Amino acid sequence: MASLHLRSRARTCMLICALLGSSWAGAWEPAPEASGREVLQAARRDALEGRLAEAAEKHLWFHEHVLERQPSMMGVRLSFALADWVALARRYPPAMAQMTAARDHALAQVEAGGPAGLKALNEVLAFNRYLRQPESTREGFNRLALRDPLLAEQALPRVLPALIELNDIELASKHLRVDDAVAHIAELYKLLNTAKSSLSGDQLHAMQRWQQRHMDIQLAQVVYVLCRDRREAEAEQVVARGRALLEPDAPVHHMTQALRCIAPPNDDAG
Repeated sequence: MASLHLRSRARTCMLICALLGSSWAGAWEPAPEASGREVLQAARRDALEGRLAEAAEKHLWFHEHVLERQPSMMGVRLSFALADWVALARRYPPAMAQMTAARDHALAQVEAGGPAGLKALNEVLAFNRYLRQPESTREGFNRLALRDPLLAEQALPRVLPALIELNDIELASKHLRVDDAVAHIAELYKLLNTAKSSLSGDQLHAMQRWQQRHMDIQLAQVVYVLCRDRREAEAEQVVARGRALLEPDAPVHHMTQALRCIAPPNDDAG
């Protein structure tokens, strides 16, 4: 009987270790000379070849430590690496537990407010883009808004898709500063335009159409919130400003639809 009890406890301990990852099971470390890209490639190889626990260890290390070794991986850490990690997590529940715990850790850090809180919210947004959990995005935004309302207003354009999905128009409208939101979207559009200078032909055309659609949707999110909040005059002004910012032949379908309180698509929802 005692032996059975000990085996049961051992199985429980093993499960906890798997769910909590390296903090219980012993932290995995790459070779000192290994680059972040090599770690990510090794994690992909492990996942492809069925070594799911090993892949999960590498993804956890990459997320927690890669910037200590290679700060230039910041963009990869919150994009391609997260996409790979969530693909693994859908096959391997302990990886999902690790990923959710990392997201919740960032969520707790939002309450610091200031630049650190905004940085933590951006991390929550990146996770939830892949985890498809808009409630967590709203919670993070609420925490920042309570601690630092001005920074929350700056973050709102990136939070709008989640708030619209949750039909939380009241929260979105409360923190929406229309001029600032439109200026933020316009600045991003200009930055994207500078990135296509090396393209030509079909690639250039495809990139241009994608950028136009992206801006149409982002502005439509603002228009939709204004429409739902019965701020029709402001909504019309945003559409007029959007038309002026875009090329004459650019589509404005989603902004036009949003004037009728038809929600734009949520590209963040996959």
